[in-house]
Amino acid sequence: MPAKRAHPSQRRQGRPQAGDGDATRVRIIDAALFCFGNYGYRETSNRMVADRADVTTGTIYHYFGSKSDLFREVHEITQRDIQARLADVKAEDFGLSESIEKMFAIFSILKADRPQYTAFNSIVRFEEQRNPEIASTKIDDDWRELYKKLAARGVKRGEIKSKDTRALELVLDAIVLGISQLGSEHSLEESRECLRGFSLLFKGELLRAA
Repeated sequence: MPAKRAHPSQRRQGRPQAGDGDATRVRIIDAALFCFGNYGYRETSNRMVADRADVTTGTIYHYFGSKSDLFREVHEITQRDIQARLADVKAEDFGLSESIEKMFAIFSILKADRPQYTAFNSIVRFEEQRNPEIASTKIDDDWRELYKKLAARGVKRGEIKSKDTRALELVLDAIVLGISQLGSEHSLEESRECLRGFSLLFKGELLRAA
């Protein structure tokens, strides 16, 4: 006869047993990623996260001092993973167009591998504006550094004019934000078609002179 699942009130309280701390922390972060991405920061409670992670709220407070700490941790972990995947794009061996195409290819893989990233990233900017206590300046700086590097690479290779670097940086920022929003509302196939369209646009193959 299968064992009955423990009622929430029967779950062990506070500090996890030795050996399962890392797994518990991962479960909490995955649950928070889902809840924040689907319900937003204000609407998500530690109780909601605890229920989804199958732990007590006391266990959450063992790892994270507050809901804002948990949100920032989720944000940092997701962005650290994304930036690590973009490491090849940051290499100096690629031209601007090729770098952007590689970046879009990585976004497509991420949409398939980690769909909850898309939902979470689509709400981050809005939630940071509503709730300054969760703003992550360093993470934004990582993206700005990437855009600056791509723009500088384009100037160096003659793909864009130096006077247009800031315009390109802002366009890339808008595109990445838009991709996150679109990805949270559309299927994987539609998201990939959008990314393919952006690749064609940057290569000058989507729009043609009349």
